[in-house]
Amino acid sequence: MPEAISAATGSYAVCMPHLPFMTIQARELNAPFWEACAARAAELRAFDPEVVFVFGSDHYEGQHMACMPTFAIGLAAEAIDDRGGFPGQLRVPEQIARACASHLVREEFDVATSWAMRVDHGFSSVVHHLLGAIDARPVVPVFVNALCEPRPSFRRCRRLGESVGRFAASLGKRVAFIGSGGLSHETGDIFPQVHEVRDPVLRDYLIHGGRQGVLTREQWRTNLNARLPEINKLLEGRVPGTGDV
Repeated sequence: MPEAISAATGSYAVCMPHLPFMTIQARELNAPFWEACAARAAELRAFDPEVVFVFGSDHYEGQHMACMPTFAIGLAAEAIDDRGGFPGQLRVPEQIARACASHLVREEFDVATSWAMRVDHGFSSVVHHLLGAIDARPVVPVFVNALCEPRPSFRRCRRLGESVGRFAASLGKRVAFIGSGGLSHETGDIFPQVHEVRDPVLRDYLIHGGRQGVLTREQWRTNLNARLPEINKLLEGRVPGTGDV
């Protein structure tokens, strides 16, 4: 076990996919993945982080095109009950989250903030599986737009991470960083770009998230769930992280 894990202060970083196979497929189909996940979760418990920064995305569940931020810090956040996710209130340390947002602005990141951030499995899956529960630790959610054009560049994302890292180092705490990702954000038939959609009902949902009542969030999820047999067939026998769904 690295020395930093037993130190009074320090950092621990881990990246993990949030693919839907984690709830669709039987675990024995991906035994090496779950073994690695359990090992990382045990290391995190041993490290005993005082605050966790989670970098994640969204899938037209909490963020919509009426106003899509490139980056956002959640000052308060709730996870919704979506496919592959775990619902509940995140334990966001408000003062740390606000200070982080202020730090990013000082370092010339025009970051959005939310007092009512809704996150989906892009956040809640990794928090649940690595920390044990959605509210197990104080968590600062850092939203990165990985789905909708225009996306931030890799260079800009790296610089954002470096800035958050500098802020975290100033806290004098044991800090963990979780990167949540996947390769499913280019599947246009499942998560289309709004300018490519011709169906006015679907377009309305992508922009307004069901607030207009034309297509509700429940109907959106029903449409996605209807495709699960097809998605599961594509995933059958695949090793996590090597596919494109």
